[in-house]
Formats: sequence, C-alpha cells, structure tokens
Amino acid sequence: MIQTSMEFDLNYIDMSSVINNVIKTYNNVAMLKDIKVYSHIDYKTECYGNEETLKIILRNLINNAIKFTHRSGNVNIYNNYITKNDEIYLQICISDDGIGIDNELISKLFKVGEKVRKMGTEQEFGTGLGLIICKELITKNNGEIWVESKVGKGSDFYFTIPRRKKPLV
Repeated sequence: MIQTSMEFDLNYIDMSSVINNVIKTYNNVAMLKDIKVYSHIDYKTECYGNEETLKIILRNLINNAIKFTHRSGNVNIYNNYITKNDEIYLQICISDDGIGIDNELISKLFKVGEKVRKMGTEQEFGTGLGLIICKELITKNNGEIWVESKVGKGSDFYFTIPRRKKPLV
C-alpha cells in the first residue's frame, strides 16, 4: 500500500463539474491522436469524497484511456448509482475502444510490486503506478475500483464513491 500524506477532508462534490474540468485538461492530448472524449455524466451528479483526490483519479484514468486508444478512437465517461450493503454509491465508468487488457495483466493492475509495463498505441510509456495510486485514493474515499476489458475491444475502468456521508454508528 502506498502511503499518501495529503489532507483528506470529505465533502459533497459535484462530479459532473469535476469530470468536465478534467476533460478540458486532456482535450489537447486527445486532439493530438484525434480522440474524442465524451462525458455522459448527469448534470449535478453529487457524491461524498475528497475533490482533489478524485481529480487525481480521473486524470490518471482519462490519461490512460487516451494512451491506450488508437487514433480517431473514443473515450466515454458514464455514471450510474449502485447499492451495496444498504449504501448508495456513485459509480463512474471511463470506457475506451482501445487495445484492451488481457486477463493476466488485469490480475496484476492494482497490486504494488507487480510489473505491468505496457506501451500505448503510439509508444507512450505506462508503468501501472497511476492505477496503484488510484486504488489507494479510492479506498481513502470509501470506494472501490475495478476493470473489465477485452483485448482488441477496449477497457472499462469503474470506481465507486459514496453518494452520501455515512452516518456515524
């Protein structure tokens, strides 16, 4: 586990605004590969977490989606709500139509000490360290992260964040 030392205040966050701002940050990178990044996030989608860490998570996942998507491809970002243990979570999905990930590599993605080096579609270097950081930060936000992927078809990275502040027990 990687220890992060940043302040960690949890607050209500408008994820639609956060996601749209992160997309703007990566528009130039996406344009270099003629990749379109689309947000399908509902207006005023709210969750309870730490905004700065959620920005880091989104930057990592969107950057990876662009890195592993071929020219003229697409990256789509969706939201959904799921219930787990009587709690409602906001689920975010960053979906690309890129090169995909095989099952052996998927099993190593979020583990410290595993080698997951992989080159992007235009020889961009990837170490997998960003995904380990994402997992750590999502855990600190009381959420989970996982991936579904098919080689040659693309990847869907999902993460959850609580919809509301958890009541004190």
